[in-house]
Amino acid sequence: MDNKSLLVSLSKGDVNSFNRIYRDYYDRIYRFVYQTISNREDTEEIVQEVFIKIWDKKCELDPNKSFNSYIYTISKNCINDYLRRVLRSKKYIEEIISEFSLIDNQLEDIVNYRETEKVIKLLIDKLPAKRREAFELSRFNGKTYREISRIMNISENTVDTHIRKSLIWLRKGLVNLSSFLVLINSLLK
Repeated sequence: MDNKSLLVSLSKGDVNSFNRIYRDYYDRIYRFVYQTISNREDTEEIVQEVFIKIWDKKCELDPNKSFNSYIYTISKNCINDYLRRVLRSKKYIEEIISEFSLIDNQLEDIVNYRETEKVIKLLIDKLPAKRREAFELSRFNGKTYREISRIMNISENTVDTHIRKSLIWLRKGLVNLSSFLVLINSLLK
C-alpha cells in the first residue's frame, strides 16, 4: 500500500493503517524528539502524544500533502508545548523557593533545586484528585480559574479554594521538610 492510500485509509479510521504509520515513523520521531529533550521518559511521552494527535486528527489528513512534514510539524508543536510546561513548572518552583527563602533563608541552601522539584511533585501527587487537577491546570498548564471552572465543571470559587488549599499543603510540606533537614544537619555536626 502506497503512502497516499495509507493516509486515505487512516483518515477513514482504519486501525491497521495507523499501526503501520506508527511502526514506520516511531523511531524517526523518537530520535527527532530526543535530540531536543534528551530524556527518554519525556521523549516517549511526547512521541505518544504525537501519535495520539495524529489519530485524533485523522479526519483532517490531506493525502495529497506531505505526511512527513505533517508529522514533524506535530512533533515540533508537542516539543514546544512540553518546553512551555517545563518552563512554567520551573518558574513556579522558583517562586516557591523564593517565597520560602523569605521565611527560612536556609531552605535554598539545604535543598538543591532538583530535590525540591522532586519533593514538590511528590507533595502534589498526594493532593486529592480534584484539587491536584485544578492545581496542575493552573500552575503547569497556565489555565485561568474561569477555564479550569469550565474544564472541571465546578465554580470559580471552588477552583480558588482548591488552589489555596494546594498552596497551603505545599507550604506546610516544604516547611516540614526544611525543619527536618535542619534537624538532621544539626545532628550530623
